[in-house]
Amino acid sequence: MAKYLKKEDFIKLGYSPEFLDEYFSVQSERELNAVIKEKEYLRKYYYEHKKKDDTKTKTKHEQKNYYEKLKADPEKYNEYLKKKREYCKKYHQKIKEDPEKYEKYKKRDRENKKIYYRRIKSDPEKYKKYLERKNNNKRKARQIKTQEKTSENKEKIIIPKS
Repeated sequence: MAKYLKKEDFIKLGYSPEFLDEYFSVQSERELNAVIKEKEYLRKYYYEHKKKDDTKTKTKHEQKNYYEKLKADPEKYNEYLKKKREYCKKYHQKIKEDPEKYEKYKKRDRENKKIYYRRIKSDPEKYKKYLERKNNNKRKARQIKTQEKTSENKEKIIIPKS
């Protein structure tokens, strides 16, 4: 609990009695209370009438504008994606070196995936798009595997010319 000092305590600390008489007078208390009430009122007013465009929404809009500009220029966008991939690889390597951080990362990732899937499954249109994307990715992966197998087979079957 806070301990409040009295006038006598301030005199012991070396404050002048004239200053303390003025400080502890009824008029100064009224002034202090008025200032405190005004500050409380302003605090409540600002809290109730906060601007809708606070810094978080501004930064989100700035990020969207930045991404739109990047996507408009394909070369810069590809460079951005390349740098992002490199950064992600470095980040994952750094996390995998520390087992505790890696466990936290995996746990967070699982929770985020669960939340993401719940959101998607709650909206039927998003869920259809998700399934289409998933199936397309599977098809692409199969095509890549078959192409790799056929290219390996072609390399193995080299008929020497006589």
